[in-house]
Amino acid sequence: MYSDTLVVEQGSPLPNPNVTVQGDSLMASSAPNYQWYLNDQPISGATSQYYTPTTPGYYSVAVQGDDNCKSFSNAIDWLLSLNQEELADFIIYPNPAREQINITSSGQKMKQVVLVSTQGKIISTTQSNSSEVTISINQLAKGMYTLRIKTKGEIEEIPFLKY
Repeated sequence: MYSDTLVVEQGSPLPNPNVTVQGDSLMASSAPNYQWYLNDQPISGATSQYYTPTTPGYYSVAVQGDDNCKSFSNAIDWLLSLNQEELADFIIYPNPAREQINITSSGQKMKQVVLVSTQGKIISTTQSNSSEVTISINQLAKGMYTLRIKTKGEIEEIPFLKY
């Protein structure tokens, strides 16, 4: 038997979640299920109402109801807090900066410093074997950037503002 009738059942979609900053963590509004995203990519294992970012970037959360429909929050632009930056092995100054940025390592010597745009484009790469590096930023447009600092044993990303 054939029919030209289609029955559509409308559920009640979940409202878009709200994300608030709670100290060094992000908290989503109440929902049945969560999936956190960094720069529009799912974060493995980040499925609770709270998430503590470990790297700068754009964080959002999706909530999912029993009907498998997802609702997404607006993205939060997360920067490391001053306390997190102080705990790092690197100090960058001045931040914000206009003409140059200085990077000092209190531990290992820096092997490479990569300047990256918010879109992930590599702007410059500086090779080093020192605990102090200075990079000219005169040519950069105003905005946020990231320094990807490589040492013998680690890679750390630190944001800075060009004004």
